[in-house]
Amino acid sequence: MIKRLDTAMQSYLNSFGEDGACVEGVGYWAYGFGYFLYYAQLLAEVLQEDTYLKQPKTRKIAAFPYYTMISPGHYVPFSDYSAIELPSGLVSYCYEHLGVAVPQLSGGQSVRF
Repeated sequence: MIKRLDTAMQSYLNSFGEDGACVEGVGYWAYGFGYFLYYAQLLAEVLQEDTYLKQPKTRKIAAFPYYTMISPGHYVPFSDYSAIELPSGLVSYCYEHLGVAVPQLSGGQSVRF
């Protein structure tokens, strides 16, 4: 099962540009990258396999919302963009565990620093 998941995760990572950009925008980033990180963290905890968490591309993808933020809670529109509030837990994880710059969140959400 891990081999099958690895194939899927590699395909997912390949869907991003080398700069970490998600051509579908921050909404798709939040959904897909959140699930990717859940899997990567669980894999690291259970099997001590942290390859995904240590890949430079993973860090670039994690920083994507920061570089597309226009103002708190507003991002450059991509594809079929609609306004989104990024999950504060996901943004906090990216900051704390991957060490990347993260956007300031709007609407009273806070990021644990």
